[in-house]
Amino acid sequence: VKVAINMPTSSGLTRADDRYDDGESNEYKVNEALIAFFGGTEEANATFMKAYQLDVSGWTVDDDDEQITQTASYVMEAPAVPNGVSLYALAVVNANGILTVGDDGMLMRDGSPVFGEGAGTIEALRVEKTVDAFISASGNDNSSFFMTNAPLSDKSGSDSQRSSAAASTLVKVKVYDTKEAAGAEEADPIFVERLVGKVSVSIAKGITAGDSG
Repeated sequence: VKVAINMPTSSGLTRADDRYDDGESNEYKVNEALIAFFGGTEEANATFMKAYQLDVSGWTVDDDDEQITQTASYVMEAPAVPNGVSLYALAVVNANGILTVGDDGMLMRDGSPVFGEGAGTIEALRVEKTVDAFISASGNDNSSFFMTNAPLSDKSGSDSQRSSAAASTLVKVKVYDTKEAAGAEEADPIFVERLVGKVSVSIAKGITAGDSG
């Protein structure tokens, strides 16, 4: 497969916007990354197949906090799927040791397979109660913010369209017979977003803790 992992961006706002402090380079660091593949006819029934650790040496942040890698492409091995079955990808960036890749591509948490003996779905991964652990580990020193697939809506535009929209998390990727064939094609994009964020709060002058309304 050929995939491109895309870092979070802000639409209509640059880091140089003078209304806000510049982002820090640590907020954009990619310290580790893995990709997990699921196979099925749709996201709801796609089950985990295999995970791969990714080489993150190509992700860079310079000392001037200016040159930040926004997209990194990978041409890589992926599990074979039979006819009629699609392959889906989940990117996990800065898992901080909470999720790891074990022997034979198993997705691990605390030394045990996440899905046990079964072939779990993305929904089974959601209920693994990992969110609190990720929040606790992400950005403790502002240098390892957990990121994973941004949900994608199947509709855009007016409010009436969005009211009937459905969101998906996994990204459907194309499987090629050879690495060379995959490398010659455009990458399937995977957009990731942070689980946690950093905010600054300003209190207007004249407001006290006892005020309300």
